[in-house]
Amino acid sequence: DPSDVSYMRSNTSNFDISINKPVKVLNSAAVIEVDENAANRDENFWNKYRTDSITQRGLDAYKTIDSIFEKEKVEEKLNIARSVIRGYYPLHYFDLSLSQLVNFNNYEGFRLGFGGITNTRFSRTLRLEGYTAYGIKDRAFKYHFSSFIRLNKQNNTWIGMGYTNDLREAALLNFVFEDTSFSLINPRNLNIAQFINYKLFDISLEHDIFPNLEAKLKLEHGNYNPQFNYQFTGTGTDYHSYDLSTATFGLQWTPFSKYMNTPGGKSTVKKGYPNITAQLTKSFDKLLKGDLDFIQFNFKVYHVIRAFNKSSTSFLIQGGVTTGDIPISHLYNAYPNYTFRNPWLKRVNFSGTNAFETMGFNEFLSDRYISLQVRHNFDRFQLGNKFKPALSLVTRFAIGDIKNPERQGQIAFRKMNKGYYESGFVLNHLFKGFGLASFYRYGSYSNPKFTDNLAVKLTYVLSLGF
Repeated sequence: DPSDVSYMRSNTSNFDISINKPVKVLNSAAVIEVDENAANRDENFWNKYRTDSITQRGLDAYKTIDSIFEKEKVEEKLNIARSVIRGYYPLHYFDLSLSQLVNFNNYEGFRLGFGGITNTRFSRTLRLEGYTAYGIKDRAFKYHFSSFIRLNKQNNTWIGMGYTNDLREAALLNFVFEDTSFSLINPRNLNIAQFINYKLFDISLEHDIFPNLEAKLKLEHGNYNPQFNYQFTGTGTDYHSYDLSTATFGLQWTPFSKYMNTPGGKSTVKKGYPNITAQLTKSFDKLLKGDLDFIQFNFKVYHVIRAFNKSSTSFLIQGGVTTGDIPISHLYNAYPNYTFRNPWLKRVNFSGTNAFETMGFNEFLSDRYISLQVRHNFDRFQLGNKFKPALSLVTRFAIGDIKNPERQGQIAFRKMNKGYYESGFVLNHLFKGFGLASFYRYGSYSNPKFTDNLAVKLTYVLSLGF
């Protein structure tokens, strides 16, 4: 569970203590606030807060620490590691997006791209993001550009606008707090075949109500064009492609996480659970020539319980409900990751993140669904001098339904109203980051043939090496 978490050890001396002095808190803020000039104070400033004079030994210690940090390039390595965790490689004014360099899927073939985001060396109040990519198989360019201006540092308030011409998986559960572009390591992309080309203009506002309660408002307008045979039966009109005008309001609450504000932005001091995300989307059929009217509510709850023996158990509950004139772009596919290719060995591919490994792509569609995943991770165990695999046990469940399935024309799918089950294991770190996983499908949607219920997958865990 890689994350951008900073750890620091310090000794604190309290002096000039005043007891029972009234303090008025106007707004709860981050637990730590780092002043932008903190690293540029002179000796006179620090002498005001020293309760004892600094010794020659202390001065020598500072010089030694500085020389070690400079020789070992500690700050540079930390900056690279924290950026790579977020999917970027830091350059001078610009962080290169690693997720855009090379990807592969059935529709585009190899997807080659370049993109990134400006960092605080460029500006602390202006943020520019963008990428461009080219699909070798579909011979088409995709691109995105957006700009954001910071309105308030204390509340991390940003307003921005952008334009995107790209592809999105059909019926994918989306959240405004998540980057839906291709990730650095998501082998599930290899098997996705049903894509929708979307061309959207958006305006967004981000604001921290509290440091652990983030809000985002996003207004979008544009065209959705399925790149496969599809026809949606609307009210009096049939659509292959359609225009949508939507407003989305999302909240993300991490009640037990703690943050600090630094010159480089907001950082996590302590990552706590649960992590709760909820968002409401409204599509307007009479605004800016929007074609369809619907309401969608999506939610996700992620919780981790850690044990003293270094094992952990995670719970993921997510789903959504959509009502109205609902096209395939805003339905739910429950995040499948299986193909029924023959011979059977062609089905052995890479495992996805939180995906249903035995559920076929495009097998189920729902306009309301909920899923539960429980995963127990054991501590890595020693086998020999260098062999330390990590075992995880996983079980997943999903149930959903769809009203008026006949409105989704020219595609074949099933309802999931009887409940879908799969369980299995993951064995990571078997060789050079690679591992093995196996899952079995059972319950109402089990298949007659044993091999059609069995999934064997490869896994890969990236080691940063810092």
